[in-house]
Amino acid sequence: MTLETVDANLAVSVTLLGAVAFVFSLFYVLNSRDVDIRKYSWNVLSASICTFMGVRLAAAWGVIFKFYGMPAQATVFETIAIDILLAVGWYTVLQIVLAYECGMFGNKPKEFTTTLLGLKCWAAMLGVTSGGASMGLFSAIQDLYQNDLIFAWMVPPFSLLCLWCVFHVFNSCREHIAKMGDGEMDEFEKAWDKYVDNTEDAMIALTVSHTIVQATRFAITGTLPLPTGAMRPGTVTNQASVCALFLAGLCWIVFICVLELVLQGTGNMGLLKRRAKMIGGNCVAFCFVNSITWTATQLLDSTGPMMSMLVALGVTWAGLIIIYILDFFADLECTGPQVDANLRLMVVPLSTLIGFGWKGAFVAAGNVLTAQVKLLPDPVEQFVLALVLIATILPAWRLYILPVVMEDELKHGDKLSKQRKAAFGEDMGKQLLIEEAAREEMLEDDALEAMRKTERWLMQIREYHAGHPNAPSGTRMAAISDELQRLAMFASVVSQANKTSRVSPTEALPKIPKRQAGPWMLMS
Repeated sequence: MTLETVDANLAVSVTLLGAVAFVFSLFYVLNSRDVDIRKYSWNVLSASICTFMGVRLAAAWGVIFKFYGMPAQATVFETIAIDILLAVGWYTVLQIVLAYECGMFGNKPKEFTTTLLGLKCWAAMLGVTSGGASMGLFSAIQDLYQNDLIFAWMVPPFSLLCLWCVFHVFNSCREHIAKMGDGEMDEFEKAWDKYVDNTEDAMIALTVSHTIVQATRFAITGTLPLPTGAMRPGTVTNQASVCALFLAGLCWIVFICVLELVLQGTGNMGLLKRRAKMIGGNCVAFCFVNSITWTATQLLDSTGPMMSMLVALGVTWAGLIIIYILDFFADLECTGPQVDANLRLMVVPLSTLIGFGWKGAFVAAGNVLTAQVKLLPDPVEQFVLALVLIATILPAWRLYILPVVMEDELKHGDKLSKQRKAAFGEDMGKQLLIEEAAREEMLEDDALEAMRKTERWLMQIREYHAGHPNAPSGTRMAAISDELQRLAMFASVVSQANKTSRVSPTEALPKIPKRQAGPWMLMS
């Protein structure tokens, strides 16, 4: 039996056992009797799937875009220009898709709950994709001086400043667009602004934390990782490196706790605090996933799908254990609502930990497939694989996982929808009453006018019969007869349409004695 056969058998065995253990572990936590564990687990699962899909799509699209859109001998600055175009492009797609979901152009959505699901789906998915593109951009900038540790540490605050300014400008534009027309923001426009804000927070957290951990790994190993986060060829790690990186992750946990105690306030200060905590949480996740990867590499002394699969399973089980630890602290009587809210924030770094673990596993598997199957160029095959994965996972996530995760939000949205419909019905009722009153007033005015015309015409008829010198001619009398016939038809229609009218045009027409009637006269 060859070495390749042994490796293949070992990989299949590990995959089979790991897949079974993984699936049944999910069954345990997703159906736990503890409500908090069940809630944490569903949120981590949903966010992990979203993180995996978004980062995978951003990476695959970036590779194929550079493969066809960038010269073969492109300079470093041309590569960065392409990265800027990718980041801006994904962020623009995010804004357009969310605006369309909220009815900012096109027809206004009818169901608010359906809009919330669509917003959450595309905001989470495209937000991570935009964050992945932004990570690639600032990691490429960091790679300009890959031997300069000081420059590597300058990139994180630079990326934070750039993204903060861009998002501030777009936030002002969104508010201006949402208030156009009536000067107010309805529930759809508020939801649009809310979900874009949350997405921008996630983008900042992903980008800044990635560049921070890149610089941290540079300081530990003496080699700056590749912009993708993979170890640069020639990088040597040992047990001390693993412990140092793991300790750095623990330091970020301390940073989050201190930040919660020290930094208070609302408005811009509250925004700074929220984003800083998200950055710290993602730094914890990146430090842990890389330390686990280093450990697996040292134990197996190899790289490839099997090692990546073990890392993915390792970070998943580590995440599940952390969920039980978080629940333990949340159930303590000494922890208040504020501490519980901070514990729930750990869902984001846990999802980053698990999502990036599985992203690495699928990248390794994709590399093996594209190396063995040569139907298309490697970037195209990688992109097709990413699309197939997303087309398989995205509908199931949207239909069966998001509604569970968004249960409270959907209940609130359903309540708002009912209130909106009730207000709409009340407004329609008021409008109908106004239109009915106006119609009755118009009919009453028309009836009075018809009565005045009838009296004037009857006076002219009497003058005609009396031989008065100013009496109308016979031609005029025929015209008067036609007008009286039209008035009679009008009186009949009004009488049927408005039974309660105080002035009935038919009753208001004076009765004409038969002896005065001529062939041109209307007989009442």
